[in-house]
Amino acid sequence: MDLEEFEEALDEHGPDVEDWPANLRDAARLLLDQSSEARDLLHDELRLAAAFAMQPVPKAPSGLADRIVLRAVAESAPEPAPVPVPVRRTWSVSGLWNALVDLFPQPRYRYAFALTACFAIGLVGSQFLGESQDYGSSLYVSGIYADLAY
Repeated sequence: MDLEEFEEALDEHGPDVEDWPANLRDAARLLLDQSSEARDLLHDELRLAAAFAMQPVPKAPSGLADRIVLRAVAESAPEPAPVPVPVRRTWSVSGLWNALVDLFPQPRYRYAFALTACFAIGLVGSQFLGESQDYGSSLYVSGIYADLAY
């Protein structure tokens, strides 16, 4: 065993050579008898282990594990579904126009639909509202021209 192998075994197995595997233990004892550098490495490792052993081990507060588990369970639980709020539908011209925009994204189809709808509403409206007053067609047309003239 050379010094580099000894240092790797020291890092892997710790400073107590008696706890090492048998094949490494015998080679490490032979190297420690022959090399002062190996003894210095072992001495440094023993001092480091002693320094760690003197440090008090911090204790966790009582119930810490329970609090961690409860919080983890609470955070992983799905959120309750939101309660649906009833939507009050109101009709407006802008709402109808927005519905048309959604229905017909291209303006030419939108305007064609709006003109067709106006024509249909006028046709249906004339069937129900036109019978209350019956004017002659000439009187009606001349009344329109008279209104335009003034």
